Amino acid sequence: QVLAQPIRHLFAENSDSSDFVIALRKSLLRLLPSGDMGVDKVAAALNISRRTLQRRLAEQGTQFLQILQELRAELAQQYLGDERLSITDIAFLLGYMDQSSFSAAFRGWYGVSPRDFRKK
Repeated sequence: QVLAQPIRHLFAENSDSSDFVIALRKSLLRLLPSGDMGVDKVAAALNISRRTLQRRLAEQGTQFLQILQELRAELAQQYLGDERLSITDIAFLLGYMDQSSFSAAFRGWYGVSPRDFRKK
């Protein structure tokens, strides 16, 4: 519940997100902390086949990995704003197995480490 408040905007209806992409992002959000958010697992959570998931994303000009990385990047920013969460906590919430993997991904997205981003 603490984490739900700042991320509610991630699922607001807008012209850039279809109902399908919003449902996909919600499924990913539920699966991220488990670290088990592969295409097959997410497709099963949406009650569709892997192929249908990929086809529907292709119809919208996007891919599963792109949606996953965008969601992780957005959530990382939100979570870093909450001083109660350690960098390690955030890494696990985003489905990374360790802090170093998360830090490398974050540096790729924003050009700074999560620690430096938090200091700003």
